[in-house]
Parts: sequence; C-alpha cells; structure tokens
Amino acid sequence: MKHLYSFTLSIPLIYNTCDLRSDEGELVLGLADSVDWDEPCPIDFPYPMEENKRYLATEKIHFHVFSKFTECYSDDGTLSHQMPEKYFNCIITGIVSASEKSAYALVEDSVIKICKALSVLISCNNCNKQGYQPRVEPDDQHMEWSKEKYAPYEALVEQAAQPREYIDENGNRVFCVYAESGLEIGCSVHHTIFGKMNTEHFLDYYHYDKSPVLNHIMDEYYVALGRETITSKFFHLFAIIEYIEKEYADLADTQMFFNDEEKQQVMECLERLNLPKEKRERLRCSVKGVMSRATRLGREEKLVNILHNMGIQEFSDCGTPFVVNKSSIRELTTLRNSFFHGDGRKAEENPDRISVETAVARLMYLCEKIIVYVARA
Repeated sequence: MKHLYSFTLSIPLIYNTCDLRSDEGELVLGLADSVDWDEPCPIDFPYPMEENKRYLATEKIHFHVFSKFTECYSDDGTLSHQMPEKYFNCIITGIVSASEKSAYALVEDSVIKICKALSVLISCNNCNKQGYQPRVEPDDQHMEWSKEKYAPYEALVEQAAQPREYIDENGNRVFCVYAESGLEIGCSVHHTIFGKMNTEHFLDYYHYDKSPVLNHIMDEYYVALGRETITSKFFHLFAIIEYIEKEYADLADTQMFFNDEEKQQVMECLERLNLPKEKRERLRCSVKGVMSRATRLGREEKLVNILHNMGIQEFSDCGTPFVVNKSSIRELTTLRNSFFHGDGRKAEENPDRISVETAVARLMYLCEKIIVYVARA
C-alpha cells in the first residue's frame, strides 16, 4: 500500500569564496536576517487500495533561508566579530509526497530561484567584482532528509488496512488482512572580506519569474557568475545590455530620423530605378527597414539615456569611479563588436581598447544595477 509523507529537506547552498585568479583571498557574506515564506503545494494522489479515486488537498511548503555565524573573540576575550559560514542554509518543510525523489521535484525550481536571488544579493554587496563573482548553487550531495507520515492520508491508509470480510463470486467467505514491511537505509555526511547582507529585497529577486524581462536578465546574469570563462561572461552580460536596448527603448528619449513623408518620398524614388523587379524589391525592403529603425541618436547615446533614466549614472569600480557616458559605453560596444565579428584577439591586443577583464567587471556592476531597477520597478 502506498503512503504519503511530509518531508523536511535541509540543503546547503554553496558558492566559490576565493578570488577568480587565486586562492589567497576570500569573500564570505551571510544573511543578517533569515528569510521565510510559504508556497502552496497541491496534492493529487490515489486513494489507498482505490486507484480510480483521487485524494486531493493543498498544503503549504515553508522555506527558511538563513546563515550560520561563528563568534570570533579578540585576545582580551571580547567579541570581535561574527564570521559567516561559507554557505547558506535552506530548510524546506511540509513537502508532501510519496518519496524523496518526488519531493525534491516539487521544490527543485524553487531551490534554483533561491540560488539566483542569493547570487544577486551577493553581487549587490560585493564591491570588488573584478576578483569575486560568486554563483550560489545547491549542494545536492549533502542534502539531509527527514520525514513523517502525512497524517490526513495516513488515516485513510489505516482505514483501508482494516480486516475485511466478504463473499466472493463462488459463494466462499473471504477474510482479508493487509500487511506490509519495508526496509530503508540511508546515510548523510555534511562538512563544513566577510559581512552580513540585508535581506529586505530578497523576495524581489526570488520572484523574478513573475516578470519575463527580469526572468531573462537574471538567467543571463546567473550564468555569467562563478568561474565561467571570461569571454563567456562577456557574452552573457552584454546580452543583458542588448536586451534592455529593445525592452526599454522608450527610455532612450530619442526621435525617429525619418518622418512618414520622407519615407514615402524615398520609396517612390526607388520605384523609378531601372532595376530588375527582384533586386528592386530587395532594395525596398532593406531601405524600409533602415529608415524605420533610424533615430536621431546613435546607439551609445540611446544606451546612456536608458541607463540614466534607470538611475544608473555612475558607480565605483573597485575604488575607481565609472561614469556612464557616451565614451564609456562606446568602449564596451566597440569591444562587443570586435568579439562578435570574430576579431576578439585583435581587440585585446589593441592598447586603445579596454581589456575583456575590465569590460566584464564594469558590466557586472551595470547589469546588477539593471536587475535592481527591474526588480524594484
């Protein structure tokens, strides 16, 4: 007979604390306060001994994310500081399912969302993105499970397991007794610049999937974190810049270069060209597309306006002020064009262009601030 259990899952959420280039320095951040919330979990399970009847209910899964701290004392015995552990703790209770595997399937997406939210939170509190770009991930090998039978369903199991007496089709009296036995074996092993992070906006980042724009940006940013290759980081981060160019074009504060009358005049001129029909149509489509996209401002100027209207005007790049203006944005777009056109090596060798490492560090700051703007808008 099948049973339903209420599972509790404890899972460490780990991240690389070391500098990207060496293991000599560490960045360890913990949560100043725990974060708690509930999510509904629908239950749809066969009745005991009755496959054609369903047990339907809704329970709440509770999420508890927090940090542990070690108290450190000075030589005179006074408390010096609290050092956070090098991982976050996530405890999930009330997962109603038949097995650990199916229970984890119910919360796996939420665990990934928690990791992405924590990754952004670390980034917002990380003033040295050149050296540290942590990506939080679930430590699946050190999950710890506990369970107890789910009482509402267990009452149905006990009722179905009661002895039953009936007369079969041959007129024989049948007396049924249900019995079961099971053996479960499991083992669990756990091993084990710092600061505390304000958790005020954690849920803003956690619920990123409610916004298609934030969903896309968070995915790209998350992939760029960790010990990803530097060029991969650059591609994913610049993809965020290109995405907001389209999604937030209304913040560019620009006007179209051609008005409707001018477009009509150009198209009429093309009609009078002595060209084969196929070539003339191809030219018409190309010119029409160019005119419909042409604006009075160039790409860098539009990007600057978008970022400024998002409140992103300048920031400190590891102590070095970075001003968002036409010149600084052009450095990023020029490097992007070089890489995307297969000329990345020459771009890196050009002394007049910023290095891809510098570009990635600046994009980490820019994209983080874009995420904050979109999440809190």
